[in-house]
Amino acid sequence: MEMAYTPARCIARSNIIECDTGDRVLKRGGVARNMFVVLEGTLEVRDDERIVGVLSPGDAFGEMAFLLERPRVFDVDAATDGARILSLSEGALRKMIAEDSEVAAKLLFNVSKMLCVRLIKAN
Repeated sequence: MEMAYTPARCIARSNIIECDTGDRVLKRGGVARNMFVVLEGTLEVRDDERIVGVLSPGDAFGEMAFLLERPRVFDVDAATDGARILSLSEGALRKMIAEDSEVAAKLLFNVSKMLCVRLIKAN
């Protein structure tokens, strides 16, 4: 029997992180390869002290480290109190790809679309 796609199948493999203003979510040079989705609040993407991007609910980040298997390029800090972030570990992502191809395909397709939008905006 085929399981229906539900976001719950992806969420079941994740953790929720709660942050307050100034909390560091990602550190440049870090080797963890989690991918994240902002659920509530705002985050700032920084290159040293310079803000290079702002993330809000629905935005995903951390995908480059996972996809390219490279260290983090930027710092990401919470810019508001009560920020909530969905975190998918590298292990959970790899397990999903191996065991739940339907959910993995939808997730990776959405990440691909998001990266295309970023590329268009950058040009």
